[in-house]
Amino acid sequence: MRQDALDREVDAAVRKYVGNEAPGVALLLAKDGRVALKNGYGLADLKKRVPVTPGTRFLIASVSKAFTGAAVMLLRERGRLDYDDPVGRFYPDFPAWKDRVTVRHLLTHTGGVPEYLDDAFWQEPGSGKADQAAVLERIKTYEELDFPPGTHFRYSNSGYVMLGGIVERVSGQSFPRFLRRNVLGPLGMSRSLAGAGARRTAGQAVGYRPRGGSPGNATGFERAPYNRAVVGWADGNVVSTVEDLFLWDQALYTERLLPRAALTEAFTPVRPEDPSISRYGFGWFMSRLRGVAEVWHSGGTLGYSAHLARFPEQRASIILLSNLQGRDLAELAGALAGALLGESLTVPEPLSPDAVPAAWLVEKAGKYVDPLPRGRAKEPAAADEQPAGLVLEAQVPAGRLVVGERSHPLRPGAALLPLGRDRFRLETRGEVVVDFLREGVDGPPGTTAITGLRIDANGSVSNLVRRGRDGTAQDGQPGRTGGDG
Repeated sequence: MRQDALDREVDAAVRKYVGNEAPGVALLLAKDGRVALKNGYGLADLKKRVPVTPGTRFLIASVSKAFTGAAVMLLRERGRLDYDDPVGRFYPDFPAWKDRVTVRHLLTHTGGVPEYLDDAFWQEPGSGKADQAAVLERIKTYEELDFPPGTHFRYSNSGYVMLGGIVERVSGQSFPRFLRRNVLGPLGMSRSLAGAGARRTAGQAVGYRPRGGSPGNATGFERAPYNRAVVGWADGNVVSTVEDLFLWDQALYTERLLPRAALTEAFTPVRPEDPSISRYGFGWFMSRLRGVAEVWHSGGTLGYSAHLARFPEQRASIILLSNLQGRDLAELAGALAGALLGESLTVPEPLSPDAVPAAWLVEKAGKYVDPLPRGRAKEPAAADEQPAGLVLEAQVPAGRLVVGERSHPLRPGAALLPLGRDRFRLETRGEVVVDFLREGVDGPPGTTAITGLRIDANGSVSNLVRRGRDGTAQDGQPGRTGGDG
């Protein structure tokens, strides 16, 4: 695509998400190892009317996890630790599960360590002043795991806080210093750092959250809190720019930081043969974006959103950073991928509504929930405290299913279009696929009742069981597959 055409197509796509007077987005698109386009949209500071530029700093939240993974990998290459070391080697005073959970489990979110970053944490008066030691003490109180290590995938910020602590205990340096000396500095990422406190650095965008609705229909914006809990620890504390992240992206094609064999392992999904497990490596998701191999991670916290997508076969990248909480940068990246990768992408065509029997839709309407218990729960939650789960409504004339209100993990109002009887895709993002599970497939032969569904969103997999009228799983069992949580 010619440069002027690329500029126009990208500009049109971004302006559907970002207004001139709104919190902004910095973007960088690269292909064949070169910057194809970089730009800034919207404002980094609404009060002072500072525009976003490619040099604006943002908190990149969970996109930081790839840096934490790299720090652990460097120590492993230096013989200071092993991926299969039990975490009890580094945390000898933790509960008994410390001897069953390994460093590899933490890297791949398969350890079952309960999530510290929950609603209760945010609501605690002292959360904004907490330090890493306090968070580790919190994790140490979790006597039970969410599941036996290695059996399921559930995204765990707790595990990455523990990894940051391991880096510090093994190296004898703070995590920010280790990252600066061993990753950011050697790569020339001069505008990047690992945050360690509650002060924004010079040139960093002010973080905002929508007022009166979601980012797409907000009536305004308010300044989001910025404190130690927001900055986080090794689970999400890197501050960077799209230009610096391009340097990081390009270094991963070389051996400047790590040998090829180590990088290959980092980009190999855990249990790739199991469709119920998210395809996650060491700080990266792996998937195929409309037929093209993709390595990616998103991040979000109070006031900030981030998304970094790499397409190794094309040596192409999409890097997006925003100072608006909840902005769907993955959806924007999907739109930009069309401009960057063009005919390389293929989108499966849904069936015509006329070809979709009403029974295909009606049988799937209902509520679906995460079957995995939470290790910290002392007793089952009350019915009105249960997570909303995913609610699906049949729209027979339109030949589709629609996500109901208060649903998770798909947004309310999202439409699912049928590719076949039991496979659907998200209308706005062709790479998000929903497979309905039947008892005849995962259970005793001869039965065909739908017992649950599996959502594959670019390699991030959620497994939900169908909920019956009495509040139990429809098949009377707690569920057979894990979920992302």
